[in-house]
Amino acid sequence: MPNEPTPTSPRAFATATGMVFQVAGFVYFVGAAAYWFASGRLQSVATVPVERIGDYFDRSNILLSVTTANVLAAVVAGLAIAAFGLGMQAEKRGAGIGAMITTGLLTLTSVISAGLYIAYGPSWLRVAAVLSIGVVSAVLFLLAGHSTAILKHHPPPPDQSIVTDAWLEEYERTRRP
Repeated sequence: MPNEPTPTSPRAFATATGMVFQVAGFVYFVGAAAYWFASGRLQSVATVPVERIGDYFDRSNILLSVTTANVLAAVVAGLAIAAFGLGMQAEKRGAGIGAMITTGLLTLTSVISAGLYIAYGPSWLRVAAVLSIGVVSAVLFLLAGHSTAILKHHPPPPDQSIVTDAWLEEYERTRRP
């Protein structure tokens, strides 16, 4: 019958989650990179000159150090999240596990940073920013976990990503009429 609906893949959620991860990774990366480049105008100058590693952890410099660590974590995590999104879209189970690790670490980093911002200074805007990043990362963690479970219960066919000679011949035939 021509009006029968086409059955959907049980892995469609994982594939769609991969697209969400690509967008989120791009937003994390671009947002953190933009803040990194603008941080010279947005942040105050270190009050204690940094001559030793311990100077980064001086009470007057701790907020700058935490912000620097957050920016670097968001840049690296953004690239990793986008890469794992590509893997999830290709239905690779390992990509979901990697995405869970990355987003879990980013959530943990955000919560610790919020605690340090509260403890060492009244920077409520920074607290709100890192907690919002933490909430988004926690949601991404849950999406990655569900996608990993779907790919575990409904793995893709083993020959799904294998290009054979028959496939290449069919591709060449349909490509050049």
